[in-house]
Amino acid sequence: MKPHVLMMAGWAHPAEALRPLADALAGFAEPRLLAADEALPKLDAPAFLLGWSLGGLRILDAALTAQAPWPGLILIGTTARFCAATDFPHGVSTARLRALKIALRKTPETVLRQFFVDEAAPAQLAPAELEARVQGALALGADRLAAGLDALLTMDLRERLASPTTPVLVLHGRADGVIPCAAGEALAERFVFSRFVGFEGAGHDLPLRAPEPLVAEIKFFLETF
Repeated sequence: MKPHVLMMAGWAHPAEALRPLADALAGFAEPRLLAADEALPKLDAPAFLLGWSLGGLRILDAALTAQAPWPGLILIGTTARFCAATDFPHGVSTARLRALKIALRKTPETVLRQFFVDEAAPAQLAPAELEARVQGALALGADRLAAGLDALLTMDLRERLASPTTPVLVLHGRADGVIPCAAGEALAERFVFSRFVGFEGAGHDLPLRAPEPLVAEIKFFLETF
């Protein structure tokens, strides 16, 4: 029987954004796609949890909260805290994120276009792909986008990560300009059973741009646990 994998997308992305990765995993897993603001469904069988960016934060929060049979976590471009703090330099300033939230209400297309450019860096998006991502984000609606930013402003899971024993695979682009690679490394260090894999030259849109390199790592993880 193939293992179930619940896959949660990042901020400003619909659940279907992870379809290419889900299709690549379908040969050895049963994937189910979720947006970052969707609740985890109740399942009769154990399921691995896979989250990207804000989806990774949500997945991590759910795994720490719910007493459910999660055999392992797969966190892509994820952090335990998105905003920087005096004891956590691996994030963006709170002021910058609040300013982004205000600008999103006024000029959403401009804000989203710049976000997707930053997300893809150091690679460049083709104009058609950039426009498709912007339109996909706008379709989510202003309230859902703002709620996602609120979550990024407030979520801090570090204190709850007291050497958890759930196996975790952390995958991160080493050129990630949205969530620094150091944040992913720090996250992996919090787990007793963890594997960190950094991808050279890859940015924050790692699971969208090149899902194939992730597949071998994920397959090995699923077969191990």
